Amino acid sequence: MITFTRDMAIDVVKKALHSVADFNNSADVTKFSFKNFQDYHKNTFMVSLKKEILNIRGSDYYFDVPLNPDNINNWSTTNDCINYLFQYTSRFPGKFQESENIGKNKIVSTEELKRKSKINLMDLINEGENFHIEFKSSLRWDYKEAKMNKSLEFEVIRSVAAFLNSEGGYLLIGVDDNKKILGLEKDFSTLQKNSCDGFQLHFNNLLNTQFGKNIHQFIRIYFNPIDGKTVCLVKILKSTIPQFLKKEKELFTIRINGASQNLNTKEAVEYAVTHWRPKVIINSQNKNIYLRLK
Repeated sequence: MITFTRDMAIDVVKKALHSVADFNNSADVTKFSFKNFQDYHKNTFMVSLKKEILNIRGSDYYFDVPLNPDNINNWSTTNDCINYLFQYTSRFPGKFQESENIGKNKIVSTEELKRKSKINLMDLINEGENFHIEFKSSLRWDYKEAKMNKSLEFEVIRSVAAFLNSEGGYLLIGVDDNKKILGLEKDFSTLQKNSCDGFQLHFNNLLNTQFGKNIHQFIRIYFNPIDGKTVCLVKILKSTIPQFLKKEKELFTIRINGASQNLNTKEAVEYAVTHWRPKVIINSQNKNIYLRLK
């Protein structure tokens, strides 16, 4: 059984810090303060922390620990983060499981296993909105105005972009914020072809307009009946390059906690450098930009 030690926790935290800050390796990693972290710092740090944990090699076991940007709100310094990682494994040693069907020395997270297995839609709905899950009442039907509202389509596509630019996730259309299943029937009534096929055709056209046809390598669309209503499940993988939205001007959006938020130009460059490094290609004028926190 693999053992996750405090020294290992310190090491992964130190590596994750380098994704968002200029950190001196000789400094005491346990005393780094989170007080200057903005939302995009929190998001980038947590993404890097998860990656570093999954990079622990040398065993047929994997380590799974719940991490999201909200955790940082409960931590004053990195010492709190280190204690959280170390204490979690001490309390829940059963979280280490043998991964025989995954391959030798392959370490994966529970999230990855869920994505590769059959998706239980009700489990996603019951879990509620979070970093990896978002609900939309409809694609284009305005329930408040009781009529079609095409401006809603952009907000749905914006959520897709946020998942593409973060770590992927699930978008459920036909479910409201209170987990009430509304279905797609109202959306169907606004389409020339009143069916799942018509909905998917229209949704694909929206994706093509915003991102181009190559985007479909990262997106899968499913339709599931629940309580006599049809719900659309959009499974979105992390994009290998930054994805921008076209409106009055180009927009760049990511997942922060349980919502989609736009970044300004400076924030987008800083995020791209850390999130896709070293694959991302940016303007040479900005290639040396990294987040510097004091």
